[in-house]
Amino acid sequence: KPSPRRRDFWALKSSPLARKIIMFNLMAQVILVAGVMFLNPFHNSLVEQRQKSFATEAQLLADVVSATMQATGAPAVDGVLQSLRLSMGNDAYLFDAQGNIIAHYGDMMLSDRDKREDFLRGLITQAQAAGIEVEQGQYAETGPFLAAAAPLRLADAREVTFGLISAEGEIEKLI
Repeated sequence: KPSPRRRDFWALKSSPLARKIIMFNLMAQVILVAGVMFLNPFHNSLVEQRQKSFATEAQLLADVVSATMQATGAPAVDGVLQSLRLSMGNDAYLFDAQGNIIAHYGDMMLSDRDKREDFLRGLITQAQAAGIEVEQGQYAETGPFLAAAAPLRLADAREVTFGLISAEGEIEKLI
């Protein structure tokens, strides 16, 4: 007499309903794997495009701040950043040559601000050398964000860097 395990295998072979169930489950798994393989490059491309547009946005805002500071001629820059129309959740900073914050405008939560400011300070020296620098950061409690730093061109030869930080989780909201 065949064992029950062997009988179950042979029953599966002769049952059209069991074969259909297994076939549809396998097809669903194949579609799922194919979807993941298709969407992963799309996600990476979307992140690259967002980084490029964020760099453009930061450069444009830096040019506006630079032009405003030169037009007013005022060394105080507190009102310059408030005149900008930032995207929802973005924060703007002005740093001096030593990495000290001259001005800040935005609505970032206080608990995250120190970590992101330190991340942005790390980009200042690279931005002074290369022109503009954009990097993606990630913190476990807030999610991924973008940070950009762009040096300002001022007539009085002050070294000032404009920094922009995106809203938390912005990259994940794109998909």
